[in-house]
Amino acid sequence: MTLNDRMNLLIAENERLKAERLEMLTKFGELNRDKLRLDLLDEVNAGFNEQNGTLYGWVVDWNHNRICLRDSDPMKKSVRQAIDEFALRVNKAGSA
Repeated sequence: MTLNDRMNLLIAENERLKAERLEMLTKFGELNRDKLRLDLLDEVNAGFNEQNGTLYGWVVDWNHNRICLRDSDPMKKSVRQAIDEFALRVNKAGSA
């Protein structure tokens, strides 16, 4: 392999790594925005609870007509817990 061939391989590898890095940074940005959205929902819910002297949390309510994420569940779940429990129920229903 010539020096020129090796240089071309290194340049191609560098371009591949740069593209992979950009993809990872983009994915991180998307995940971070999702985290901030969920954090905001929990913060607003906590503020409402403090203001009103309540202890409500999140629940996903669903049936054949609708799906709803609501913040008036007495079990005081975080939005992530509510979504995770919903995902488990959907997976169980799908495998039944």
